[in-house]
Amino acid sequence: MDEHRNITATSSSLDSVNEPVLVTGADGYIGRYLTNRLSESGFDVIPINRGVCDIRSAHELANQDPYCKATTVCHLAAQTGVEPSWSNPSDYYSTNVLGTQQVLEFCRISNAKMVFVSGYVYGDSSNMPIAESTTAAPKNPYSHSKWLAEELCIFYAEKYGISCNIVRPFNVYGGQQSTDFLIPHIISQTLSKEKYIWVNDIRPSRDYIYIVD
Repeated sequence: MDEHRNITATSSSLDSVNEPVLVTGADGYIGRYLTNRLSESGFDVIPINRGVCDIRSAHELANQDPYCKATTVCHLAAQTGVEPSWSNPSDYYSTNVLGTQQVLEFCRISNAKMVFVSGYVYGDSSNMPIAESTTAAPKNPYSHSKWLAEELCIFYAEKYGISCNIVRPFNVYGGQQSTDFLIPHIISQTLSKEKYIWVNDIRPSRDYIYIVD
């Protein structure tokens, strides 16, 4: 399940081939697939990763080539993972909240559109399956930081007129994914011809989205 949250009247989808698109977190799992797909589709991709800049100072790129040419920003850079967020919440809030604010500042200065990739923020809902309209109720520092970043997007859209879309993909799977994730974990056990396939918990029922989709 994933939600598309359009918070402005104007769409922030990509307008035309050859449009300069800045992708933060370009070396992440989704980021690698996204940059490849955009490049194959003819867009001028401008990747950003940890080696380029600290996302918490991303607004500084607004006056630098080639970043200042971007007309759309796909913001994926983030600290991810639920369990690590409990032991190191400061990094999650610093990167995911302040980092998003800095990317929004880049958009404000550059007059660029924003596509923010959020995550699962619904919490433990008693209504199953969870609908896209379910009220956000983050239950861990990771999802809370993503929800706060969404609120920043809404604020910048309303107060500064930035065209901004929020998407909430989760349970993403696909090729070259770590076996820390369920689908690769099951496949690796199948290929190893183990007698049994072991998972942590067989009770949850989830929808998944393929990375290419």
